[in-house]
Amino acid sequence: MKNLLILKHRRSLFTLIEMLVVVSIIGILASLLMPAMQEALNQSRQTSCLNNLRQLGISTTQYINDNSGFFPAARVGTYYWSNHLIDKGYAVESQMFMCPSFGTRVYKNNSTASYSYGMCRDLSRTKLSEASMPSQNLFKRYGKGPSTTWFFGDSVGYGWWTKLNQCYMISWNTGTYFNSHFRHGLNNGNFWFLDGHANSINLYDADNKNVLFPYFLRAYDIEGNAVTF
Repeated sequence: MKNLLILKHRRSLFTLIEMLVVVSIIGILASLLMPAMQEALNQSRQTSCLNNLRQLGISTTQYINDNSGFFPAARVGTYYWSNHLIDKGYAVESQMFMCPSFGTRVYKNNSTASYSYGMCRDLSRTKLSEASMPSQNLFKRYGKGPSTTWFFGDSVGYGWWTKLNQCYMISWNTGTYFNSHFRHGLNNGNFWFLDGHANSINLYDADNKNVLFPYFLRAYDIEGNAVTF
């Protein structure tokens, strides 16, 4: 009987060791897979963001075609380009306006709307007041060509509120407001171009006029740091 109890105890102890070994192996595998899973999640968010920009591009193109080549102003008072697209029936109130890699805010079609994407401040690169930016004829502002001229992109604003916020517009200059935000992967930003395609551009191509027009003199990296070219 005594030997039987010892045998049972040994079997229990062996089972416990086996369980600890299995748990350790699972922990090691999880630690190895975690970066890959995170990368897959980041890629999924980036793809979703690009799809948002494509949909915004389609909506804006439809608006432009119906309005003699003119696009809506970025902002007039507290009335933004997204309000215009929705109110005129070219888009619906949805998360299409929100980048999944920048917080979990919900888009609402009102005067305090949050934005993940900014409209190009001015394709002619003149320093217009953002409050009075007029509608412009898109087809007369191609810059270096529609395939390199962007119209929407990942955006942030940084000002008196002391932290980065989503922004409805992007400027090409070195001011502290209305900047592009390269928030995906290894400092990539998503943009929609006038030829209809959306693409991810690396931060260090942001000042390359053969890749982006208008190119940038200042932008923000994935950590929220300002980069001046």
